[in-house]
Amino acid sequence: MLLELRKEYVAQSYYNNPLKVKIEEHYSRASEGGVGSAKASGNYAASFYPTILAKEEGFDQIIWTDAATHTKIEEAEAHRKGDLLEAFGCGTAVVIHHLSAIAYKDELMEIKPLDDEDSIGLKLKRQLIDIQYNNSPDPFGWR
Repeated sequence: MLLELRKEYVAQSYYNNPLKVKIEEHYSRASEGGVGSAKASGNYAASFYPTILAKEEGFDQIIWTDAATHTKIEEAEAHRKGDLLEAFGCGTAVVIHHLSAIAYKDELMEIKPLDDEDSIGLKLKRQLIDIQYNNSPDPFGWR
């Protein structure tokens, strides 16, 4: 059996459009003092129910807050000041993916799309994919 992976196919995003996300203030994905920083299957179970609720409200995903106080939220203040120019999430499936809106409490912060040449997220995504596929220099000798 021969399997051929093409960069053009693999680099396609998990989602088709920019994401509308909700800042979660009630539920926690990982408990304080737990193993939330580890890539462990048990860390995902707590996210299922709140994610279903968010999807029922029309959101694609959740931004998780700190488990102790649910107060470390910088996006809302930056948006109010006009400093939030771009927002994106990252993960195994999406690599890096743009956000179109962030909901916090009763406020929906819409984020205007940037042209490709102005997007830091797109530049980071391209660099990351180039590193993953050995298409960029390795100044640290890690390969």
